[in-house]
Amino acid sequence: MCGLRTVSLLFCLALAPAMAAGQQGSGRDSPLDRFATCAGRLSAVMEHQWLTDPPSSDRTRDLRARMLDLVAAVEVPDTAPLALARRVEAKAAHAALLRLATFAGNRAAGDQAARLERDCMALLGLSWQKGGGCPPPRTRPDTRKLGRSRPVGNSAAGDLGGT
Repeated sequence: MCGLRTVSLLFCLALAPAMAAGQQGSGRDSPLDRFATCAGRLSAVMEHQWLTDPPSSDRTRDLRARMLDLVAAVEVPDTAPLALARRVEAKAAHAALLRLATFAGNRAAGDQAARLERDCMALLGLSWQKGGGCPPPRTRPDTRKLGRSRPVGNSAAGDLGGT
């Protein structure tokens, strides 16, 4: 596995001069864009895991750090703002998918999030493992687990003596 990490880093370092010369550009298919996008997605997964699966967030934090190393390897000063913007954009979009998958039970959003996470793991030379990213889509969370005896919402009628 260390060999794959070394090969990935060498590949990125080989691309850095080409990007600096403007040959690769900073389009949506550039290595910088892909690495920044995945760093943003992994940030969203890590924050989501803080709520849903705290022990898994440590692994995701380490994967995110590796992805940020790849971003740094291909980034030049002129592209730093673009990389940051791409990370923020990808994080927000992926966080929305994770919320839909987990709290609204949207299976399509969960499948999309899992596919995107698999693509990011492939950039690191890893295979996506069940439980390593977005949890599988579920039904709505049981509010009784949160200590509530009734659903959250406006219950003005119930608070007025049952009228």
